[in-house]
Amino acid sequence: MNVKGFILAGAILICLLFLPGECDAQGAKTSVDTFPEPVNLGPMINSQWNDYAPCINPLGDRLHFTSRRKSIYSILGDSSYGWGEDLYEAYKIKGEWQQSELLPPPINSSRHDGVATFSGDGQLMIYSICDSAMYNQVCDFYTSRFIEGAWTRPQIAEVLNDLNAWDAHPALSADGKTLIFSSSRAGGYGVTDLYISRKDLYDQWGEPENLGPLINSEFSEYSPFLSQDGRTLYFSSDRPGGLGQLDVYKVRLDDTGWADLQNMGAGVNSAGMDYFFSIGGDGSQGYMTSSREGSIGGMDIYSIEVPEALRPKPTTVITGVVRDGKTSAFANAVITLREGDHFLSYYTTDSRDGSYLIVLEPGKSYTLSYRMKKGAYYQEVFDLESGLSFEKIEKDVVLMPLLVEKEYTPADIYFDTGKYIISERGQIQLDKLYILFRDNPSMKLEILGHTDSVGSRSSNLILSEKRAEAAKKYLESRGVAASRMTTRALGETIPAFSNNLASGRANNRRVEFVILK
Repeated sequence: MNVKGFILAGAILICLLFLPGECDAQGAKTSVDTFPEPVNLGPMINSQWNDYAPCINPLGDRLHFTSRRKSIYSILGDSSYGWGEDLYEAYKIKGEWQQSELLPPPINSSRHDGVATFSGDGQLMIYSICDSAMYNQVCDFYTSRFIEGAWTRPQIAEVLNDLNAWDAHPALSADGKTLIFSSSRAGGYGVTDLYISRKDLYDQWGEPENLGPLINSEFSEYSPFLSQDGRTLYFSSDRPGGLGQLDVYKVRLDDTGWADLQNMGAGVNSAGMDYFFSIGGDGSQGYMTSSREGSIGGMDIYSIEVPEALRPKPTTVITGVVRDGKTSAFANAVITLREGDHFLSYYTTDSRDGSYLIVLEPGKSYTLSYRMKKGAYYQEVFDLESGLSFEKIEKDVVLMPLLVEKEYTPADIYFDTGKYIISERGQIQLDKLYILFRDNPSMKLEILGHTDSVGSRSSNLILSEKRAEAAKKYLESRGVAASRMTTRALGETIPAFSNNLASGRANNRRVEFVILK
């Protein structure tokens, strides 16, 4: 993951023999936009060792990066080249970056832990763990989720990894459903290529696909960053025709595929190595790694003002805090995102402070449904204008219990392992729910199916769908119109209790009911 070990000497020599733009086989244009001089982020972020791979969040106020500085986990490496890679984070407060801090275990370890990417809400992380920082050593992707104030133990992302290749430099989309990364796996166009993987309906990563010859060359492509618009990709390459050893490029995804490949030009690119370009917020501020003159260490992290022509398309960020209306405590809530009748995704609030963050494309109408246990529910439609600039919408929500027959909340019903048959006790609960339907003619209901973590994610999603449908069919048999009920399968994704204990798994094999109105 340290690019010093990646660059082929022959590739550098070829680049130096040509003027900028004369030897790019992919036909990349070189931007003529002018940039202010990049600004070194200083000792709050950088050290005397290599600091690189900045990943900025959608609001532009939180930065994660990788460092070779010595830490409490440092076993690999030495004082002459740098210690083992570790992950750090820093926050911007009142326009100033605060002192960076080491991410706690279980993320950092005595191995090389580095180059991380995050979903827009900061609750999903994918990063690489390697036994060596060199590209010809095996590195694998691991995932972790931020739950109840801590990162979960990293789990290997098997479908994304090639056991015989270097897989690193992951880049997640804001919704966490698309991943682009660099790999030396066989079958590519060059030494390392960029690949893409997308999640399917079952929340599983698909088989990675090569991004093709417009983006990949016979040389090396590294450090992708997919901007929060989901359509603008920045990456670096040592292909001929650049300004230095590694240059930053930009490419756009349109209706027909990737197009308009551009070298970012002077200002971003120098005679050295320039890579790990990332951009957040309104798109005016970029962050990058460079070995240019004047650095504190060999590789430093810089900020740079980005001309409008090279920015991604503007986005809208909806953020806020969800509270429990009865206790005023921060709510552990689930937020469902729809565009019209089409389900897009779901999000969970940060259990520490009830916060949430969702990145949306302007010019569309979205419905956000906020809910928590015990029937508390709120829904709002956001009609977003086709804006020409970044917009942040702050929406705090207080979830009050629904007042239906003295605050009656339908009880969950539970299932045996691997089953979706309604038990006698479950039928009693559904009969109570039927009476509620009968006495409230305008009431509508959402039925949510869940499982424990036993089995695969895909099989659990199917099982949760069968459980929700079984409850719906029972209510239909009692005379409730199908149009008054919707179902949603959530599989093992939202456990009510820990799956580490048998009692917790039993409570997670459930169907929940949310009264919509």
